[in-house]
Amino acid sequence: MAQARQKKIRDLEMIMKPENLVEPPPRHFRRIKFAFPMPPKVHRGALVKQSLCEIKNITHGYGDGIDATLFQGAHFAVKSGEKIGIVGRNGAGKSTLLRLLMGTEKPSVHGGKVFPADPKTSRFFTQHQADLLPFDKSALQVVMESNQVSMDQQEILELMKKFRFKNDRLDIKCADLSGGEKARLAIVKMMLSPAQLLILDEPTNHLDVAMKETLEYSLREFPGGVVVVSHDRWFLSQTCTTIYAIDNKQVNKYDGDFRYYMDNNDDVRKKVEKHYVKGSDGIGRVPDSLDNLKRKNRGRVRKNNTWGADRAELIADMYGRKIVGGRVVQRKKTVFS
Repeated sequence: MAQARQKKIRDLEMIMKPENLVEPPPRHFRRIKFAFPMPPKVHRGALVKQSLCEIKNITHGYGDGIDATLFQGAHFAVKSGEKIGIVGRNGAGKSTLLRLLMGTEKPSVHGGKVFPADPKTSRFFTQHQADLLPFDKSALQVVMESNQVSMDQQEILELMKKFRFKNDRLDIKCADLSGGEKARLAIVKMMLSPAQLLILDEPTNHLDVAMKETLEYSLREFPGGVVVVSHDRWFLSQTCTTIYAIDNKQVNKYDGDFRYYMDNNDDVRKKVEKHYVKGSDGIGRVPDSLDNLKRKNRGRVRKNNTWGADRAELIADMYGRKIVGGRVVQRKKTVFS
């Protein structure tokens, strides 16, 4: 009896690990409409950087144990407009790589070069974002103090309402907010600070399905650079067009989205696909941003009303739908068991 109980406990702990934990299928919801601020304009004649941040030939680790070398000879660069996802097992060094990019941690081995992100034009969402909030201040105070886009108070209240902060939840201290509220509050703060680069470490922790899909859409539409670490495979497949994988102490670049990464790694593909629920579409290519769709449509010959059909597809995709036989239907989402 005791052995059976212990087995159930171990099974539950395995299920609750971030890489295995999957939200239930979404119910009907309306996507919150929001966008990250446009990146600061580069003045004419100013020096334009090739990369927003970069590391070259970096070897890094801790102590003398299993983490003595996390990765060696690593190369990583982020350019404006790139959407990059970082994958790897727990403890592989994903969060460490982000800290190197932000310049908050130095390489443990001499040699190589680090060109860190500019803290003035970069925003960093950490796994432990809640620990960075001022516990003695209210949610409204935190947002008001973060306002760098000249929003008036009424506009801020409307924005916070979209993120489910209203009535008494506006005045509650950060120390008393739930995990999901702290994550949403951190996202609101990022929305009020223009940036060229967004770096996010496990941003979907504590977010429900509606907020995840809202964040997916907003990151796709953001014209600056984005770097995301996440165990949420669906989230990566909806946002990132380039994948870096940390494996066997190597940082390997895949010039394609998560579907491309799966197609080039049989073990990864089999592991992901065995968790599909019957009837789901499976992980596909990352959706186009609206700008990319417009560029594609701009050069097409508009005859037989093809432009109208393309425009209908574009609008349907904005709302998570698709056109089938002339009818608008709900798009199936990949659901994992």
